[in-house]
Amino acid sequence: MPLPPPLTDAQREVVDARPGPLRVLGGFGCGTSFALRARRDALVAAGRTALLVSVDRLVELAMELVPSARRRVMTTDEQRNLVARLTDHEDPADVDELARTVVLYQASWLGAEELFTHADAAGELEVWTDLVRFTDGYLAELRRVGVHDRASALVDATIALRDPGVLAQARRAFDDLLVDDFQNADFAANRFVTQLCGRNGSLTVGGNIGAAVGSEWRRTPKYLETFVRRFDAADVVLDEVLRPRAPLQVRSAAPASHGAHVISRTTVDSEVGREWPVVVIEDAVDGVWPSPRPRHRRFDPHLLSGPDVPDDDEREARWLAEERRRFDIASTRATQATIVVEPSPPEELSPFVAELDA
Repeated sequence: MPLPPPLTDAQREVVDARPGPLRVLGGFGCGTSFALRARRDALVAAGRTALLVSVDRLVELAMELVPSARRRVMTTDEQRNLVARLTDHEDPADVDELARTVVLYQASWLGAEELFTHADAAGELEVWTDLVRFTDGYLAELRRVGVHDRASALVDATIALRDPGVLAQARRAFDDLLVDDFQNADFAANRFVTQLCGRNGSLTVGGNIGAAVGSEWRRTPKYLETFVRRFDAADVVLDEVLRPRAPLQVRSAAPASHGAHVISRTTVDSEVGREWPVVVIEDAVDGVWPSPRPRHRRFDPHLLSGPDVPDDDEREARWLAEERRRFDIASTRATQATIVVEPSPPEELSPFVAELDA
């Protein structure tokens, strides 16, 4: 096994920082995840219990640390099936949209009256009233069956941590918590780690503000951007690019070579510090990258953060920027090549891929 590369001066600063609130910022290829792993290893070597997770793994951590909120977390398909059973929607796109919106509503921590205020200002009061009624029945069914979705898991765990005894028991499980990819935190994730660690606890967050993805799920870099002010935290910026973006290839089928890692567009940021010789993005739609932006029908997640709803041109621009970030994230996971898999050999590259390849 090859030896890990030596730490840069900035990465060494991350490792040597005292336990306490710390933010680590780095751009594409700057080794943010590597620095967090090195800090975790150093804390463990010093006799401390240090946990390193990504934002996407916070649900699993919540279920492990808070027994009173512990339930099995549904898969995405299970949630779709439940929503379809509880409604008269036959269109899969409608089911997907409603399932996503229910999760967003829970994760926003908005009460019904707050949501009604935003919806009334946007002229959408009736449909959002229906959503609140549906969500009440949906959550009752989750409790009856004994399962969580991602949002209810974090919300219930955070509420349980308000009990001083539950909080003390959870905190005894670790000395230091490190959370990678914090640029993709939503309100529920940010609130959970804040409740769990407190504003003076040994919480390290790392991320790349330029790599924020998931606007359709209300993920936002603002919690990473404001972390230093909110937690009175130390701050380390990694500004040395250690590896350029891997070269792009476009193929009609995934390579069978050993070491290739196949991912989807929506999960490019879900691994902590993992790297592969080849990263394959397999779900380019109809040979087009980026994929078409999903069209909203009844519900609009932007209402969950206020009445200002962007127009279609602004949404298209946001979606294109998000797809570019996804591509850059996938490229920094690859040490040799990033491959966009086309359904058939392309006669010419899409403008987006051609521009990135240039």
